[in-house]
Amino acid sequence: MLPHPSQQRSIFAAPAYADPDTDFANQLHSYGIYGPRDTNAWFGKITCQRLNNHLDTDAYKSADFLAKNLPKGSTSEGTFRCVLTVS
Repeated sequence: MLPHPSQQRSIFAAPAYADPDTDFANQLHSYGIYGPRDTNAWFGKITCQRLNNHLDTDAYKSADFLAKNLPKGSTSEGTFRCVLTVS
C-alpha cells in the first residue's frame, strides 16, 4: 500500500557543480590565456605556493614566473590578470 500523498517525501537532485579547473580555465580564456585545463590549474597552484612561501615577493616576480611558463602569445596584461586571479 502506498503512503498518503501528505506523507510522501519530495526527492530533489543535488545541484550540479562544474569542475573548479574548468571554471579557472574559462576565466583565463577571458584574459586571452589558453592552454590545457590541468596545466592552467597547476600554474595557478604553483603561483599561490610561490607567493605564500615568499619565493615571489611581489606580483611582478609572480608575473615573470608565469610569463616564462604560459603559452607563447600570452600578453603581459593577461599574465598580470592571471596573477591577480590566483592571489
